[in-house]
Amino acid sequence: MSARCLECGTILIQEAIARPEALQQTVDNLDRRMYIGYGGLAGFVVGMGSWMVISQDEAEVKGWLLISVMTGAALGRFIAWRRRNRLE
Repeated sequence: MSARCLECGTILIQEAIARPEALQQTVDNLDRRMYIGYGGLAGFVVGMGSWMVISQDEAEVKGWLLISVMTGAALGRFIAWRRRNRLE
């Protein structure tokens, strides 16, 4: 955690304590699971909405939702990976 100037945004006080490796790994695992869950939920909602608009064939709904949820979860995993590996 760092303290920044309210006017110019420069760092005034920077924390020098680094996170232990086990703690950082736990935080990364929780973030990854959270983003996968949010992505899967968003994929489900988008898949259900698009199925209602485009198809409405009841034989296709399971496959349609499975693909949507898996795509949303993959995008959530990608977002978690990008957040972990970005340079600050």
